[in-house]
Amino acid sequence: GGRLFLQGLHRIIALDSFNGTVIWSLEIPNLERFNVPRDCSNWCATREHLYVVVKQECWKINTATGSVVDRFPVSNRETESKTEWGYVATHNDRLYGSEVATGASWTDFWGGEGWYDARSGPVTFPICSDRLFCNDASTGEMTWEYQGGVVLNSTISIGGQTMYFVESRNSEVIDSKD
Repeated sequence: GGRLFLQGLHRIIALDSFNGTVIWSLEIPNLERFNVPRDCSNWCATREHLYVVVKQECWKINTATGSVVDRFPVSNRETESKTEWGYVATHNDRLYGSEVATGASWTDFWGGEGWYDARSGPVTFPICSDRLFCNDASTGEMTWEYQGGVVLNSTISIGGQTMYFVESRNSEVIDSKD
């Protein structure tokens, strides 16, 4: 739709892709995601809507105006602990997502020198999801979910009518609080 979207710290900005003019800017507290190569992106776009992950919700934003049209929860299930939205993508009028443990995603900009390209240590641990799901992009109603193991977020992709990912079904990994 002729728009370029940029994420800043707690902000999304829409620019005219032809001349760089700011179309709109929306401040979103808790909009944070860093070290994407070890996690996954926290927003995606269609011509009409921008889907932005903010903790337990995915905000549906009108790409022309910047107005928040709807908010979809990561889960409508009753759980003992809160979870957050991990992966997000749209394809063929569907909104795909994953569920991660609260605080698992990279949200600390000041992760230490070299945190983004370190080769060992805690900053290199991948982010994993416990559940994958697909919602109707218009209503937010869930169409399917998958829970077979622990899914590495950086491996989730969609091609044609298929979602691809790498998962661990090791019981120690599945039961881990980390």
